[in-house]
Amino acid sequence: MTGAPAFGWPTNAHAASPVLPDLSVLISGPPIKDPGALLRYALPIDNKAIREVQKPLEDITESLKLAGVEALDSVERKEDGIELLNKLESGIEELEQIVVDRNRDAVAPKQKELLQYVGS
Repeated sequence: MTGAPAFGWPTNAHAASPVLPDLSVLISGPPIKDPGALLRYALPIDNKAIREVQKPLEDITESLKLAGVEALDSVERKEDGIELLNKLESGIEELEQIVVDRNRDAVAPKQKELLQYVGS
C-alpha cells in the first residue's frame, strides 16, 4: 500500500472558482496601508461604478502626501464630478418623465446618454 488514505475525499479535488476573485483589486498598484481603505475594499460590493468612484477617492490620500500644489491635482476633479452628477440627476428626471409618458423609443437613447455620464 502506497500513499495516504483518501478518507472518502476525491483525490482530484479542485476549487470550482477562485477563492479570492477580487484579490487583484487589492494588489494592483502601491500597497494599501490605510486600515479604513482596506476595510472599504473588503466590503462585498459587486457594483463596478461604485468601485470606479472609490478608487480615485482613495487615491487622494496618496496625492496629499506630495509636496506643493501637485497634491491637489487629483482633488481638482471635484468640479467636473459635480457637473457630471448634476447632468446625471437632470437626465434621470428626464428618463422618469419618458417612462411616465410611456415613450418606449426614447428610453434607449436617454439610457445611453446617462451611461456616458457615468463612464466619464
